[in-house]
Amino acid sequence: MSRIALGIAGAFVVAALMTLSLAPAASATRYDFDITKTVKGYTIHVAGWVDIDRSAKIVTAHIHVTVTDSSGTVIFDKVYDLSYSWTSTPSPITLFVPGAGLLVTIAFASMGGIAVTAAPVLVPAPLTPRHHGADRAQ
Repeated sequence: MSRIALGIAGAFVVAALMTLSLAPAASATRYDFDITKTVKGYTIHVAGWVDIDRSAKIVTAHIHVTVTDSSGTVIFDKVYDLSYSWTSTPSPITLFVPGAGLLVTIAFASMGGIAVTAAPVLVPAPLTPRHHGADRAQ
């Protein structure tokens, strides 16, 4: 009787191993990123992770954006959590850091790609008022 029980247990073990070998692998893959850029003395730090589920075609992301000045003082700090499908890519996140005159853009690709662009913004000097005709002799 113990031979029969051992045979049945062995068959269950083989069936369990076959089931595990045929089961689909976990489809979500996590990618960590850490991007640092310095523009005009300001340091932009973008870090976080992106989970890409290829079978469901869904991307989940956690993004932490920090901007510091040359002395190390944090002037911008924000966390973004988002989830989107490959067919509905979100619009880019655009940040303007007024004191620094920086424009930071975080763009997303359909399959989980992220692009970070930082550029200085030219702020024109204030215009001086002109009085037409006031300086003419009459």
